[in-house]
Amino acid sequence: MEDSNPFYIGWQESKPGRFLKNAVWVFSLAGALVAMGWVLGQQPLPTASFIMAN
Repeated sequence: MEDSNPFYIGWQESKPGRFLKNAVWVFSLAGALVAMGWVLGQQPLPTASFIMAN
């Protein structure tokens, strides 16, 4: 099994296809957007005051 790319290890019959690469990009982008939406949708922390008792 000869391949033109010298850095391809060759343990699989073929390289990952374009569909797999695109799917990884889409799911990564979707995950990042969900995480940003989750972070931006959080409520701010309420102000707190602490009283020291003697």
